[in-house]
Amino acid sequence: MGKSKAAVFITVLAVVLILFCALLYWNAGTAGKTEAQWNPRFLEALSLEQEEADRAGNDLVQTVEECVSSGAVSLELIQTAAGGDLICLYYELTLPENWTAAWSALHQDAGALAFEAQCSAAEGMAPDYRATAVTGFDAARGCVQCVSTFRFPDTDLLGETLTLTLGAFTLSGVPADAALPEEPLALSWTVQRRAEERLAQTPEGICALSPLGLSVQLARDEAPDAAGEVMASLQVVYRDGTVVHSFGPNSASISTAGEDCSAQILVLPQRGTLFCSDMVKRVDVCGMSFVFE
Repeated sequence: MGKSKAAVFITVLAVVLILFCALLYWNAGTAGKTEAQWNPRFLEALSLEQEEADRAGNDLVQTVEECVSSGAVSLELIQTAAGGDLICLYYELTLPENWTAAWSALHQDAGALAFEAQCSAAEGMAPDYRATAVTGFDAARGCVQCVSTFRFPDTDLLGETLTLTLGAFTLSGVPADAALPEEPLALSWTVQRRAEERLAQTPEGICALSPLGLSVQLARDEAPDAAGEVMASLQVVYRDGTVVHSFGPNSASISTAGEDCSAQILVLPQRGTLFCSDMVKRVDVCGMSFVFE
């Protein structure tokens, strides 16, 4: 009887230890991966509805909330959205309340503020695409709201440490005794969330698709003459039969030809949409069709 009780005790203890180890392993695997919610101001800056963002998946967005200041101006990187080798940053610049003339200029036109935004990786990798837009001015908080998009070609951004740097500021109506930062504003963070990209390949090229954009690497002799030619030929076909032809006028770019391809085409979704890549069935561009299983 005593041996039977001892055996039961040992069995129970072994089960408890196994469950405890499994819990530790699960916690280690999910550390830093708690479900992130889109910041409402990020959605507003992208003209996105919550439903559209939810369809793109939880791995797309990461909350950062890192701040840095220079003089009277502060920069806060609030959230990022990363998909494949593309990353979109939402950040705010806060200005002093006594810059009344500057505030007046921003009330009339948020684009009165101009600056250069750069993003770099710890290993020195530089993006081959960069775009920045001042999307609004929140007078109640004195914040200029901005979105920048960068593409690091053929790079797995997950786990990469990136640095956002803003410099060369100009702003209409800044008082003479309150100059904009002379030194760049810079902060770093590590990418902990990134939506996977899907690949479709034909003898003429390969298409990589993520919610933030699609890129096509051509393997034929002739490249498109201009981004307009790409946009005129582009359509994205979804699994429910929806066909999208219209994208923003500045949504496409073509990089120079390399040794193994005639061109690298990058297409971003129109403001207010994402590609929701798991729902895409086919991408047609420049006479080629890329089918996603």
